[in-house]
Amino acid sequence: ADATYIAQYDSTLNAVKVEFVSFDGTLLQSDYVLVGEMPEYRGIIPNRLPSVQYNYTFIGWTPELQPATEDVTYVATYSEELRSYTINFVNYDGELLQSDTIEYGSMPQYAGAEPQRPATQQYHFSFSGWNRTIRAVEHSTIYTAQYDSILNKYQITFVNYDGITLQTDSVEYGTVPQYEGAEPQRPATVQWTYRFSGWTPELEGVEGEATYTARYDSVLNTYTISFYDYDSTLLHVATFEYGTMPEYTGPNPQRHRDDKYNYNFTGWNPQLTEVVGDAGYIAVYDSTLREFSVLYLNYDGTMLYGNKFSYGDYPHYSGSEPQKPATDEWTYIFSGWSPEETVVTTNAVYTAQYDSLRLYSLTLNVNDSLRGTVSGAGVYADGTEVEIHAQANGGYAFSQWSDGVTDSVRVIVITSDTVLTAEFSIITAIETAEAEVAISINGMEIEVSAPNGATVGVYTVTGQLIYYGSEHRITLPQPGHYVVRVGQYTRRIIAN
Repeated sequence: ADATYIAQYDSTLNAVKVEFVSFDGTLLQSDYVLVGEMPEYRGIIPNRLPSVQYNYTFIGWTPELQPATEDVTYVATYSEELRSYTINFVNYDGELLQSDTIEYGSMPQYAGAEPQRPATQQYHFSFSGWNRTIRAVEHSTIYTAQYDSILNKYQITFVNYDGITLQTDSVEYGTVPQYEGAEPQRPATVQWTYRFSGWTPELEGVEGEATYTARYDSVLNTYTISFYDYDSTLLHVATFEYGTMPEYTGPNPQRHRDDKYNYNFTGWNPQLTEVVGDAGYIAVYDSTLREFSVLYLNYDGTMLYGNKFSYGDYPHYSGSEPQKPATDEWTYIFSGWSPEETVVTTNAVYTAQYDSLRLYSLTLNVNDSLRGTVSGAGVYADGTEVEIHAQANGGYAFSQWSDGVTDSVRVIVITSDTVLTAEFSIITAIETAEAEVAISINGMEIEVSAPNGATVGVYTVTGQLIYYGSEHRITLPQPGHYVVRVGQYTRRIIAN
């Protein structure tokens, strides 16, 4: 088809080459700039890494930018500023002691208190400087405190069982302490003897203050125990440990009987007790009174009674009273034993003894059996004392016995056949006493006024004798009617 073609032309301006480079020649930008135009840097602000000594800040180009006239290279230009570094002083454990920001090349100084490090169980510490020599600042630096380690010393005490100090030393940590004194001693007790056997706790490397106490093996003491008979004769000797019960293994203790006792071993005096020291024991015996035979025989050798009695007892006859038949002439009355009974010390025989006596009769009569009664009559051996009584019946009074004795109760001695009659009289009226006899009654008391020696009798109205004698002031037992007789005179009275 029809076509039209138009000619094309390249136009070439007169231009120059402009380069922007870093301080170290690194190309940052390269352009062609028309002659006469002002070159322009279009990149990021050139950066220069800090050196050890300086920090850099971009301030422009060298040479200064100007309209292009020829090929040119612009070099980035920087200002310089001394760098500052952090200088830290720290303790052994990293604890910050001091921190400073110091310019390059300056000399750091530590201005704080001398660093400290707490002691441990093993060491205490002395500050010796820093882990590096302090130099002019070239970079951030940490200076760490350094210490000399000095082994601690601890007081080590050796004491006896009772706490008394035996030795005291200052010993370095980790060193095993040594006791250099005389071997510890512990006095024996009653129970134990002691032998030194070491220390408690066991000796070991020092880790702190410590006290070591002497340790002893305990050896149980033994003691001598002696056994004696009652007469101090040694029966047996043995040794026993403290606290054990002694045991007798000797011959059986025996004590022969004597006249009075049989003996039976029962134990020891004092009683056996746990061993606490040397001791002696004496045999103890029960003493049992010996028994002896005692026989009681009649006059003809017939045994009446027999028994055993202990030594020292008084024998006693427990049978019926011994008898000996009477003869025509004599009556026999048991009078005792031959030999005379005495305390038992051996076997004994006693024979009945008799008194030979005559027998007499005692006959008692009354002048009238209606008036009263008598008692005491019987057959008695020669010399027997017999008490006889005369008791008046109601309305009668005893007068006298037939032998003239006026006591209604009396004792007579039998020496022959005897007959006595009690005489009783009728109480009919109150007779008037002679002028020299006066009888008065005051309450329960009778007062009699009569010649000296006059006998006073007081009776109940039934004839019972209340009083008979020479007292002239008589107290009556109870209120009632009474008869008072003075000599041959009587009077009835009323007591109330």
